[in-house]
Amino acid sequence: MGKKIDYHIMLESLDFPIIYFDKNSNIKYWNRSAERLLGFKKNEVVGKNFESVLRPELYGIDFLDLMKRVYTTGQSCVRAVVYKKDYSPIYVELNVFRLKGKGEGSVVLIRDISLQKKLDEILRQSSLKLEALVEEKEKMLKDSERLITIGKVTSMIGHDLRNPLQTIINLLYLAKNDIKDKRLLSYFDRISEQVEYMHKIILDLQDFTTPVTVRLQSFSTEELFSVILRSVNIPENIIVVKNLMLKTIKTNWVSFVRIMQNLILNAVQAMPNGGTLTIEVFDENNFVVVKVSDTGVGIPKEHFDKIFEPYFTTKAKGMGLGLSVVKRLVDFLNGQVSFESEVGKGTTFTIKLPK
Repeated sequence: MGKKIDYHIMLESLDFPIIYFDKNSNIKYWNRSAERLLGFKKNEVVGKNFESVLRPELYGIDFLDLMKRVYTTGQSCVRAVVYKKDYSPIYVELNVFRLKGKGEGSVVLIRDISLQKKLDEILRQSSLKLEALVEEKEKMLKDSERLITIGKVTSMIGHDLRNPLQTIINLLYLAKNDIKDKRLLSYFDRISEQVEYMHKIILDLQDFTTPVTVRLQSFSTEELFSVILRSVNIPENIIVVKNLMLKTIKTNWVSFVRIMQNLILNAVQAMPNGGTLTIEVFDENNFVVVKVSDTGVGIPKEHFDKIFEPYFTTKAKGMGLGLSVVKRLVDFLNGQVSFESEVGKGTTFTIKLPK
């Protein structure tokens, strides 16, 4: 009799939960540690079905398969989610042993692994972040190596082509002054457009690959945009609306002009059938804000994430560097660039530059 009492006291004093249920899975014993961990008092669960009380969700197998394994091999260990009295889940490890003889059934030792589960999740998330960081750094390294190569090639191409292109532009200008035949003049206009396009490709490549030296000065906003708009071929079927609320802008002339040229050209190309090009400049929270809006075809949502990626383009013509150049130059000016677009209604690009 004394041994039985000692054995019972020992089970009650253990600091890990022990549950015993019969061959029908009805609970026969539930120690104090089980009460503390799971919230159920002994008299609330004894006689009830183990599975219905704790509703265990096992990893890889169901409860029936677990018990078949226990009765076949004598024991089994699985991880599971069980539910406490307050319905909150808890991650546990169930060590199930078969008892033979008169009191045939199973003993379950429960180990709370919630902390281990949280640590595993933290490690998993950290591992994913580390992998993403490594991938990003590898991509940056590859991009950097690619840009160095492109920069060298661009420098050679720019040097070899800029002078011949400028010569062609000058000769075309002189020839157009001497020729009166309208048909020939239209041909010269088309040649000029293609030469300007070739010149833009060289500029985009250089802007994208050449280090930028930023020197800021104050310029007349009206003069700045007058120069920019004269430098872009805007068709007659496009109406230009200017709303310049600031008299001056402190910026880098070359970088700002290239940013606006690319955005305005992008807007023009988005309106093949004409429309309205709106340019706004105003002050907002100590930033110079420039908005370039069009009423063109718009940008599909599936392209939003790629719009500033180098060489991404949906146009039949072009290298896909225009908006990448915009992003790069805005970054050099310590600014921000964003856009809003709706297919069939148009697009607005917003540039924010520190004052």
